[in-house]
Amino acid sequence: MKRAVLSLIALLLISPAYVMAQNTDWDKVLDRYEDICGQCITLRDRIVSGEPVSDRAVTSLLQELSQLRSTLQNASGSMTDEQKKRFAAIRDSYSRTTSSQESTAETDTNPAKTTTVKSQEHQQPIIQKTVQSPDLSGLEITTPTTSEQQIIVPSKIGTDHKITNNPLVTESTVSHDFELEAYITAGYNRNLVFGGMIAVGRKPFRSGFISILTNGSLKSSDYSCLSNGNIQGGGVFWGEGSVTDNELFITGGLSVWSNRSGIVSVYLGTGYGINEHLWRDISGKWAVVSDLSGRGIVIQAAAAFRFNHVALSPSLIYMPSTNYLLPSIGLGYSF
Repeated sequence: MKRAVLSLIALLLISPAYVMAQNTDWDKVLDRYEDICGQCITLRDRIVSGEPVSDRAVTSLLQELSQLRSTLQNASGSMTDEQKKRFAAIRDSYSRTTSSQESTAETDTNPAKTTTVKSQEHQQPIIQKTVQSPDLSGLEITTPTTSEQQIIVPSKIGTDHKITNNPLVTESTVSHDFELEAYITAGYNRNLVFGGMIAVGRKPFRSGFISILTNGSLKSSDYSCLSNGNIQGGGVFWGEGSVTDNELFITGGLSVWSNRSGIVSVYLGTGYGINEHLWRDISGKWAVVSDLSGRGIVIQAAAAFRFNHVALSPSLIYMPSTNYLLPSIGLGYSF
C-alpha cells in the first residue's frame, strides 16, 4: 500500500512542466521540491528494505506535495534558465532513482509467490474503481476494492496531458482569460465631475486602464486676474457674481500590483488635466483666476476591489502645478 502511494507521488513529482514568475521565489520552491523528492526516495528505501513505515509519514509527504502544488498554482512570473535546468535535473534524478528501485524490486520478487497471487486473482475477481486526478488530467488511480487496498498507478501520463508554464500544474488549473472592466466614475472638488474608466488585462492580473473625468464645461476666458481682484497688467476686476469651472482630466496607467486571486488591483498612471476657475465681469466677459487655475500633467492612483462581476474603484488625481486634489469613486462591471 505505502509503496504504491509513493509510486503515485513519483508521478506527481516528475510530471513535466515549465514556468512563469515575477514575485515567486523560485529558488525556495526548488529547494522544497528537491527536499520532497529526497523524502520520497528515503521512504521508498525503507519500504523496500522491509523497515516499518508509519501511515503518518506517507500522509505527511502527500500533504507537503499538495502544498507545493498549491504554491505553484498561484505562482507568477518566470524562472531563469538556470532555475529551469535545476528543476529538470531534480526531476530527472528522481525519475532515474525511482526507476532503478522499481527494477530491483521486480528482480527480487519470489516467482512462486507471484504465481500464487495470480491464482488468487483468478479465483476472486477484483472490482475496480477509477478516480480521476483533479490536477493531472491524464493520470488515473485505480483502487481495487479488496480487503488489502492497493493503489495501481499507470506507467505514464496520457498524451492529452498539456504542459503549462508552472511546474506540476496542468493547463486547466490556470485561467488567463482576457477581461474588460467598464466603470462609471464621479468625483468632487469645488463641483461634481463625471466620467468613466476602462481597465483591461488577463485574469487574475490586470494590465492597465484609461480614465476620463470632466464637468462638461470648457468655457473660454478673455483675460486673467488674481483671486485678490487684481488684473494682470493693471486694473481691478469688477465682477457680476457668476463663477464657473473648466475641469477635464484624461489619464492612463498600468497595474502595479494585483493579489493572487485578482480580487484587488492597484493602478498608477499619468495624463493631462485642465483645472480652471473663472469669474464673469460686469461686461459679460470671463476672466480665469490664474492663482486658482492650471493646465498640465496630472498623476492618478487608483485601486479596484472586485466582487464577482461587480467592482469598486476609488481614485485620486493630483495636479502638482496647482496643488489640486480630486477624489473619485467608480462603479464597474467585468465582461
